[in-house]
Amino acid sequence: MEWILNLSLITRLSFTRRMLLPIHLMALMLTTLVHPATCQFASIATPIQRKNLHQNLIPATRQILQNTGKQYVIENVPPARFHLVNPVMLCGTMFGLYLWRHRYFELSFNHFELMPTCNHKRGYIQTDIGKVEIPVLITGGGDGKRSKRKHWRPNQPARERRWAMDIDWMTRAELTEAIPPAYTEYIGKYLMRAITHEVA
Repeated sequence: MEWILNLSLITRLSFTRRMLLPIHLMALMLTTLVHPATCQFASIATPIQRKNLHQNLIPATRQILQNTGKQYVIENVPPARFHLVNPVMLCGTMFGLYLWRHRYFELSFNHFELMPTCNHKRGYIQTDIGKVEIPVLITGGGDGKRSKRKHWRPNQPARERRWAMDIDWMTRAELTEAIPPAYTEYIGKYLMRAITHEVA
């Protein structure tokens, strides 16, 4: 099992280069465990004939994280939400991004905030990178070959995906595995409250 511990909120959960972290914030994050349990067992990008090759590692991941006694976050794709405990669903459109990317998060700490609903209204807008079809949907295997399915899932170029995610340094394949910085900041706000409360 590949573990992504401690610095995940800086790497896997993708802060942009413009969001430099103060030292005290980085120190607090070192007291937290973040793990994106493998999603292939539930992902619609996984061919049906291959799903049985992938295990559901969410229960085992949760048990190991709980045994540490630390705060934790488990992230996964929409079809896996039934295996998460009271998950929070985030979409880019909730944060004013032109991004359709639903991800579910199981949090070990308290969270409550009324969020705007998703807005997946389709259209085109003019941006600094040109005309872009919105919302930008980032899915599939990174090479674009699995992006077109029976549902509307456009195969958009990497520059549009970077623009929508607010991540300007990743490759196309890396973007399919990344979490938008807006999600990180949102979850991090509640994480900070939980950790500082423990320390106080």
